[in-house]
Amino acid sequence: MVEHIIAYLGDALGTSLVFLLALLARIAASIAGVVNGEAPPYTAIVDAIIIASLAVILARVYLIHIRKHHHP
Repeated sequence: MVEHIIAYLGDALGTSLVFLLALLARIAASIAGVVNGEAPPYTAIVDAIIIASLAVILARVYLIHIRKHHHP
C-alpha cells in the first residue's frame, strides 16, 4: 500500500515537473518577448497568473485523487 502511494507520488511529481518546466519555458519566452519589445508588458504577468492557477489546480487534483483512492 505504502509502496503504491510512493510510486504514484513519484509519477505525479515527475509529470508535474515536466509540466511546470514547460510552463516556466513559456514564462521565459514571454518575458523575452516583452524585453525585446515584441510583446506588450502585460503578457508576462498574464502568463504567470495562468501558470500559477494551473499549478494550484494540478495540486488539488492530485490531492483529491490520493484522498479518494489511497485513504480508507
